[in-house]
Amino acid sequence: MDTIIKTHYYVIEVYAPNERASGAVCRLFWSDMRFELLCKWRWYFEYRAALLKVQHPRHEVVQRWGSQEPTKKTEDQIKANLIAAKKRKITELSNKLELARKHWNQLFSIEDDPIHKKHAAKIERLRMELQEFINTSPLNQK
Repeated sequence: MDTIIKTHYYVIEVYAPNERASGAVCRLFWSDMRFELLCKWRWYFEYRAALLKVQHPRHEVVQRWGSQEPTKKTEDQIKANLIAAKKRKITELSNKLELARKHWNQLFSIEDDPIHKKHAAKIERLRMELQEFINTSPLNQK
């Protein structure tokens, strides 16, 4: 499983008029965010930039964001979360499949049902992906 792990950052900088080369007067920086969090909290970053613009009306307020390589701790945390999510999904689907088997009251066997076959194949695929991810993850070498 080739999972590309990227984290994102957001920067707000305030520069004095005509003195950008001398450096920022004020700088706010958030890092190690997943893309979903960056999108979710974008309103907050815009709000903080607006507050800085009100505090420094003649200054230039610059906002920028982008992706970066995660730190080792963040990368390990993301990989651990991915493994936990896969395990959680496998358990959820297995429990639903077991419940369907328990309450099956049709004429033919549940193993012949196309929906059951599809879900069983999905569970097996998720188990193989999880095993492959665990084998390639550096977390298990510790």
